[in-house]
Amino acid sequence: MKRVVEEVRGGGSYKAVANRYGINRTTLMTHVKGMKCKKIGRPTVLIMREEEILVHTLVTLGEWGYGFDRLQLQRCVQDYVRRMDRPNPFHNGMPGPD
Repeated sequence: MKRVVEEVRGGGSYKAVANRYGINRTTLMTHVKGMKCKKIGRPTVLIMREEEILVHTLVTLGEWGYGFDRLQLQRCVQDYVRRMDRPNPFHNGMPGPD
């Protein structure tokens, strides 16, 4: 993609370069202009670090013989969000399976 962008910046037309490489012209324009796409969907409730800590904790508990099933994990996250007094956008207050 870098080579294609440089070709446009070097004077090639968007249409000709897009056709030559089989790239959508709008996609090419977005890359040439350096535009960033907005994130799609709702913002996450937990920050990445909280998710990493949760994963590490659950893996450790599993190694110690205290495995969690999906429902227990969902309830754990639900309780954490409630205790941290965060807005709860989950359906019925409980996170989904993802």
